[in-house]
Amino acid sequence: TFAKRGSGTMTLTGAGSSTLANVTGGVTLGNGGGIIRVEAQGVLGTNTGTVSKNNSETPAGANTFVEFATTGSASFSNSFNFSSATALEAGGTGHIRNTSGSNTLSGTLTLTATGGNGINLESAGTAAGDLLSVGAVAMGASPTGIRILSLGGAGNGAVTGVITAGATGTHKVVKPGAGKRPLNGADPVTS
Repeated sequence: TFAKRGSGTMTLTGAGSSTLANVTGGVTLGNGGGIIRVEAQGVLGTNTGTVSKNNSETPAGANTFVEFATTGSASFSNSFNFSSATALEAGGTGHIRNTSGSNTLSGTLTLTATGGNGINLESAGTAAGDLLSVGAVAMGASPTGIRILSLGGAGNGAVTGVITAGATGTHKVVKPGAGKRPLNGADPVTS
């Protein structure tokens, strides 16, 4: 198990020891844990990532996220679990930000927190080829509040899998920002 702590940026290039491919048991980026910058395919190994954002940062969670910044195209089969986030349209920031490259996350993205939390995905790259495509998204039940999947940023992207809402509560998908975000799953939203 690997947990990043502190406010700095950890850059994973795949060169030398700059990789988490040999870690087992998962990778955790906790409240105020800074940034994990992914620059090459395979540097996360087969680990499940957990990202918990700290809403006391200004703006909310501003310095806690996983950044994908590759050259060209890269695919990642990792699943991610998320908690504690202010939605993008309410001034929050991304759990995952794509700043360069055409990157695909094929693992399931799961919201584990209750209440008004959500999953924030930002495609911030401005080059023509910059996009972030994700697979299945599981929003979970919401006994109170609203669960929000925010697909933001100026860059493009897609959700290629099914977005699964929980059995209770209110769920919504929002798209702040100029980028295009088609929902390409065979049955895009289920509950």
